[in-house]
Amino acid sequence: MSVNIFFCHAHKDEPLLTKLKTHLRPLQRQGLIDVWHDRNISAGTEWEREISQHIDEADIILLLISPDFIDSDYCYSIEMKRALERRELGEAHVIPIILRPVDWEGAPFNKLQTLPKDAKPVTSRAWRNADEAFSGIAENIRKVINEISTDVNSSNEKREPQPPESFDFTQQNNDQVYQIIIKEWVRRTELDNWAEWSSRILTNRPALSTERDDNLILLSGWLFGRIWPKRYPVLDEAFINFRRILQDFYQTFHKYAETREGEVFVFQFYKKQWNSPTYTKDLILYKYHVVLIHDLMLELTRAANYICDAFRQFIDPGFRLLEGKVLVERDFVFYENFDFFDYELFLTEYRGQERILQPYPGLEQFKIDRENRDVYFGDII
Repeated sequence: MSVNIFFCHAHKDEPLLTKLKTHLRPLQRQGLIDVWHDRNISAGTEWEREISQHIDEADIILLLISPDFIDSDYCYSIEMKRALERRELGEAHVIPIILRPVDWEGAPFNKLQTLPKDAKPVTSRAWRNADEAFSGIAENIRKVINEISTDVNSSNEKREPQPPESFDFTQQNNDQVYQIIIKEWVRRTELDNWAEWSSRILTNRPALSTERDDNLILLSGWLFGRIWPKRYPVLDEAFINFRRILQDFYQTFHKYAETREGEVFVFQFYKKQWNSPTYTKDLILYKYHVVLIHDLMLELTRAANYICDAFRQFIDPGFRLLEGKVLVERDFVFYENFDFFDYELFLTEYRGQERILQPYPGLEQFKIDRENRDVYFGDII
């Protein structure tokens, strides 16, 4: 039986990964190993699910350490974290391979046996060339494979007959917790009425009912207090990303908000004195403030879709397929000294490189980055 090897690496280290695979090729030819990394993903495949599946199936996980690996949220916080969890459970061997010099003191893997010998980076002058370093790495990996094969043969001799498939009760329990959380999140966000209540935000005078306004701050506290199973870090972080946006949205909305007759709305402060010498300046400030609220509403919608995508990916592929994506709605609105907009629905999502653990960069950076999102209202001022 061949041993499954998973490469956890940063894409900038692919030339070195290719070299390592070349040195492991003899083990493949002998039928001792199968190797996998994310370039094996077929077009159209849900890549995060595919990666998670192969990490969970791997017998040996090679952490290809470099500055770019340490810098990558996905490599460091998701792939490596899951690899070390499986090692703690005795399910996999984890071997850090130091490709390029980087300060990894204090890293979660720093107590593991590293390769090459003496943890000298592959690219360092300690080696005459990279082939010398990779050759030694391949020899050590062969030893680990032999140990795994010996353990498997020994356990097969002693093991009582088992059912053809074992059931993962831990995963089932974790998935049930996520099911409870997502159901309550859908209720508290009024996800089925999202387009309706967001339309009241996307006007020249953003407003919420006092009840919904109260519910939003309660939702933020509820999310903050959740106990996450930590089975699916991408899903956990998607919820945290949503909460961070919600907090900034709420605080920004309330900066100039007033409450009257069961409604919270942004006060049109530039109208206080029509002949005020600061009228023009106040109008510009008001327009900027309103459009920032609009763009935060769009970002909150992206975050909601990100949660739904992650839940479909890891828990339930059929989640909200009938309801579809979360949309925002903008009605017939005349912005005073703004532009005129017709009724329109918007689908807004994180794209490409935005789909990281926490795509929202914080309010100040978002004010800069928002113009690069798929939908952006800030250009009306």
